[in-house]
Formats: sequence, structure tokens, C-alpha cells
Amino acid sequence: MFKKSILIIICIISVSFDAKAQEMPYSFDLKDAQGGWTHAQLEGRDVILTDKAQNIATVYIDIPRSGYYQFMVSLYHRWRKYCPFLYFKIIDSRGSSFLDYTFSETRLYLKPGQGRWEYRSPSASPFWYLHKGRAKIKFWAEAKNDCWEGKDTFMEAALFIEKIVLLPVNKKLMKQSNIVDENRGD
Repeated sequence: MFKKSILIIICIISVSFDAKAQEMPYSFDLKDAQGGWTHAQLEGRDVILTDKAQNIATVYIDIPRSGYYQFMVSLYHRWRKYCPFLYFKIIDSRGSSFLDYTFSETRLYLKPGQGRWEYRSPSASPFWYLHKGRAKIKFWAEAKNDCWEGKDTFMEAALFIEKIVLLPVNKKLMKQSNIVDENRGD
């Protein structure tokens, strides 16, 4: 038991040092989202939700600096039969736009009614170059029969989003940006 505790402490310290060496992600809650999604609380978190396909919501965020980003979303669902798909269209301060989607697998391994939080990214490859300033994000959900065939079906249950996260990416190194290296010009 003692060895296990020491190992856990070492892992926590390692992650803490690595996090300090890397630029932290930019997180945006969705309290100001407008449109057809509903504001609610889920497991003590402020979320927005929809149980209707093609129900559009819009949120504005401020991109802190120009650069490549991996766009991620914190989502939750309890779907067991079908797959929720989330579509995002972002238009940055200079009019550059990106449209893509992400999906989540069914929760067959959980008991009926149970869900799970996860992060999903529609921008993993290629990463999105976003300009500093105000950006508009429109998003909507759809339901597909599975992740591969992708035939439209009905919304099995609500889909919840807690926040949007932007992870700065150093495209040359294909890793999360390091502020120290960028400031030195490396």
C-alpha cells in the first residue's frame, strides 16, 4: 500500500511539473450560449443540453492570440443504442471559418441511465489556425445509427456540453505549445 501511495504522489508531481512547462489550455464555459439549447445543472456542473437534432446554439469566445489550436468540447451523454454527433462551425475575427464534427460511441458498458463525461475534438487533424479576437461558434447535434455507417436516426436522449477548450499547438513540433520556447524563438 505504501509503495502504491508513493507512486501516485510521484505521478501527481510529474504531471504538475509538465503542466507548468506547457502553456495551459483556454477554457470557455457556455453560460452565454444562445439558441435552442437549454441551460441546466448536471452533476454539479453548469451545462447546456439538447434532445433535438439540428437545434442550433451560438456562443462567442475571445481567442487570446493567433495560432494553431486543437478545439475540444467537454460532453456527456447516456446513449446506448445510437451515436451522438456534434457539428461545429467557427468563424474567427478575420473571417476564417472551419466546419467539422465529432462523435461519441454508445454507452453499452454502463447501466441504463448512467452516462460519462469525455473530451472530444473535431479539429485533431488538421489543427485550426485561429486569429486573435472574437470568434463565433455555432453548434448542433445529430443522431446516427452508428459511428461508421452514419445514417440519420432520432435523438435517443439529451446531449450535454459543459465547456469548450482550446489547446494551443506548436504545429512544427506537433505538440501543445510551450510558452518558454516560443518566447525564445526556438
